[in-house]
Parts: sequence; structure tokens; C-alpha cells
Amino acid sequence: YDILIDYNQIGGPDELRFSGLSSSANGLTHFQEVKDIFLSMQYAALAGVATVFLYGLVIRKKKADGREVSLLWMRAAVVVTALIAVVVLVAMLISWDKAFVIMHQLLFQNDYWLFNQNTDPVIKILPDTFFFHCGLLIIALTAIFNAGMELTYRHFRKTKIQTIKI
Repeated sequence: YDILIDYNQIGGPDELRFSGLSSSANGLTHFQEVKDIFLSMQYAALAGVATVFLYGLVIRKKKADGREVSLLWMRAAVVVTALIAVVVLVAMLISWDKAFVIMHQLLFQNDYWLFNQNTDPVIKILPDTFFFHCGLLIIALTAIFNAGMELTYRHFRKTKIQTIKI
């Protein structure tokens, strides 16, 4: 597990090597594809953090100029991410197996994710129920993030501020 976590992080090793576990060529290809997705998500998260930081700088700049800054982006972010999370949660609860397959069909252009436990024993420690729980955790964290964003937005709306006069 730790080897996979390290492998899928920015700055992680370029080659995946399990100690004591064999891997097929297709399995290693799948893990490389997964790494590409994880790295894309990490870069997107860093871009999001940079965007929030830059947005803070814009607010400071506009404060100096006496202009207004819209906060409606908070509502848009909450609505979009909540809709995605609800659709994914409903799909997971209706049929986890189908949702799991559809997710793989959307993200991967091959069937290398269909592991054979004899050639890729790592699947024994990463069964689909592990990914089900990961999905639930992601949805829960999204809900917590959305609640914070919604509360912030409502605070400003309650004070009749759709934009911040700075």
C-alpha cells in the first residue's frame, strides 16, 4: 500500500516495484495510467489552491481600488460539486459493481484494470470494497467542503452582500 501511495505522488518513483509481489505487464500499465490520473488530480488541486490564493490577491487589489468582488462563484462551486457527488453516490448505492465498471470504462481505454490475482496478487490487498470506501470518503469530504463554502456564502448573503465592497 505504501509503495502505491509513494508511486502515485508528485515526485514519486517513475517505476513501480512491489517488494515480494509479482506484477503483469498489463497490471503495471494500469498502475501507470492510474498514476497519470492521480498526478493530474494533484496538479489540479495545486492549481485550485493557487487560484484561491490569487483570488485573495485580487480582492486586496480591488480593495485598494475601491471596487467590488463577486462571491457568486462560491454558490456555483457548491452546486456543481454537490451535483456530481450526488450523482456518483446514487450510482454507487444503486449498483456499486456497475458504477465501478462504468468508472473504469470512462477513465481507461483498455481492460487492464481486470486483474488476475495469480499474475497481479496486489489485487488481494486492493479489492473493490476498498475503492467503495474510498469513494464514500471522497463524497463525505466533498460534502464537508461544500458545507463550509455554503455557510460562507450564506453569511455574506444574510448580510445582503452579494459582492464585497472593498
